[in-house]
Amino acid sequence: MSIFLEKWWKNSPLGNYGIIVVFTERLFDLLKWVSPVVWFLESRTQVQKKQSGLDSDTVERQTRRRAKNVEKFIAGYLLLEVALILLVLGTYPYGSPLIPAILGLIATWRILDTLQVTVNMSLFDHLRVPTEHLEMASITRTVILTLINYLELLVLFGVLYSIVPELDIRNCTELDASDFFYFSVISQTSIGYGDIAPLFWAKVVAVIQGVIGLFFAVVILARIVSLLPKANDTDRKEDGGRLTVR
Repeated sequence: MSIFLEKWWKNSPLGNYGIIVVFTERLFDLLKWVSPVVWFLESRTQVQKKQSGLDSDTVERQTRRRAKNVEKFIAGYLLLEVALILLVLGTYPYGSPLIPAILGLIATWRILDTLQVTVNMSLFDHLRVPTEHLEMASITRTVILTLINYLELLVLFGVLYSIVPELDIRNCTELDASDFFYFSVISQTSIGYGDIAPLFWAKVVAVIQGVIGLFFAVVILARIVSLLPKANDTDRKEDGGRLTVR
């Protein structure tokens, strides 16, 4: 066991850096196994390492095929989250402790899966695979999927608030099931009207949601910026004092 852990630790592409950086990369490398996509399709880096030596047309064909399969999983996740919304709206307040336990497990699992995919793709995958082997189906597609992930988080944290309903109500007598999703939206978007405030464990959930939501907002912005046309010395000219990008 110790030999396996030592090898796993040494496999980090950030081995020359400090223990905090290496631990973070290794943690998210481990978290990728919470994803059913990895169970059935292998991880993005595993697939791309196997593509080493293949011609570009074959690599592109395999990349697009995997992208389509991944989107089938995402469609399944969205259907699952619609079912979660209906379950919360239809059964709250919960009569059995089994329902909130199941809801909490599903929501927590999907939040971890969404987070690890985004962190690995944004920060670590390009270090695990040589640049010449790193393939992405489409940057535009990645932006759209990240936006979908952001919306998923709104739903998933709404589900979590329904099982830790320690919320202080200012302008109504009791919480409605839809209020949990409303509070999730105003928390993740940093609006915070003040009509509902978290207490006790709900404060912990709200802080986690705020941090993750901010991270996703930065990632989405960065990916949108990466789509903008880039001007360089060979592609621009001065035209009557104006800079024209060709």
